[in-house]
Amino acid sequence: MKCPNCSAELNDNARFCPQCGTSIDTQADNNTVMADEDNEFVPTASGDDADILRPADTQRRDGMPDERYTDMNYRGNRAQRRAGKRNKKPDNSKKKPLIIAIIALVLVIAIVLGVIFFVSRKTVSAKELQKAKDNYLPPAQAVTIDTSLSDPSNDAIQFKYDDHARIISCTYSVNKMTYDQRYTYDENMRKINVETTYRAQPIFTKELDYDRVTKPDTFEEVDGYYIRLCKEDLADTGATEPPQETAAPEATEPPTEPPTEPPTEEPTDPPADWKELYIDYITNGGTEFSSGRLFHINDDDIPELFLQYKTPSALSHFEICWISNDTVQHEPVYGGIPKYKERSGFLHTGRYDYEFSNGWQISQFDGTSFSKYRSGFVEGNEYKIDGEDVTKEEYEAALNEYKSWELMYAPDNTLITIDALPDHIRNY
Repeated sequence: MKCPNCSAELNDNARFCPQCGTSIDTQADNNTVMADEDNEFVPTASGDDADILRPADTQRRDGMPDERYTDMNYRGNRAQRRAGKRNKKPDNSKKKPLIIAIIALVLVIAIVLGVIFFVSRKTVSAKELQKAKDNYLPPAQAVTIDTSLSDPSNDAIQFKYDDHARIISCTYSVNKMTYDQRYTYDENMRKINVETTYRAQPIFTKELDYDRVTKPDTFEEVDGYYIRLCKEDLADTGATEPPQETAAPEATEPPTEPPTEPPTEEPTDPPADWKELYIDYITNGGTEFSSGRLFHINDDDIPELFLQYKTPSALSHFEICWISNDTVQHEPVYGGIPKYKERSGFLHTGRYDYEFSNGWQISQFDGTSFSKYRSGFVEGNEYKIDGEDVTKEEYEAALNEYKSWELMYAPDNTLITIDALPDHIRNY
């Protein structure tokens, strides 16, 4: 071993340097203490420069004497440091801003999703809107309710009422599409207006008369709609004032001229009531129907009757009836729902040319029968109108003439159920 002062060679057991007299601490020089896992302090071995401490250890020698920083000193201070770390309370000051930021982010996401849902609820494509119109049925045809209940709402339909217990809105589903209806009441005109919407988009409107309802405070079906009016609504039923008494006519002298001779022609019987003829046909005609409505093909006073079969055949779902010679004439309609131009005498169907699945026909009605007026079809790349070859442009131009015609369901895209159809005919 060497003297740390003069570097003279010393005996391993020497306590003082014989050359310079420096005190030798052999215990401290001979023990080399390994650094702990934190690598904060490494005692020096003998022969090296004394008290070589890392900067962090120099700061931790609080209150230590000038003698060498021993392994025991280091280990004691390390135990104190660890105890201090265990007793130190966690600093949550940095976590609070993070929590606030997370909450704010969640709120922003919720608001964005809400806006997206609201916009999507108000937005509907033209294709989906047309599908909603094609699948629409009025509530009474789509959902059955218990009319004896004060609130017959169920899983399929929901009603809301005003303070007179009248319906102000209902929501129901048809063919997996949900419709909303709003009822408004005009007491002066004694009318009920029903507006139907699909995803906030208007679909149909229907006007109903107060006088179609027969019992107050009771659900009734009118033209496929559920209606309930209160006693006050039905109080004014249109009763007329009693007739005024009039004075008896003054006596007059008998005429001096001889009475005229009676007509020689025999009186003719009055025409049969067309309404009763139609009602008798749908009731006793032998064919079962599910619904129908009156409409005008030609421009006369007696309307035609459009009927839907209860059990349609493979080729026909509908038929058209008309009155001729005091009897009901009828003919099936092929090719789907026909279109017509009111009081024009023309009907757009697929009849007569049904063998062409992509064919069409315009039929003319003269009041007694239907006849073929114009027809066309496409087969491959061949376009024909009335059997003559035409170009694609000529063919499409002909079809465009009939696109504005109304479907037979018009004007409100509904048919009257068979139970309510007799009243519809009588009140027409």
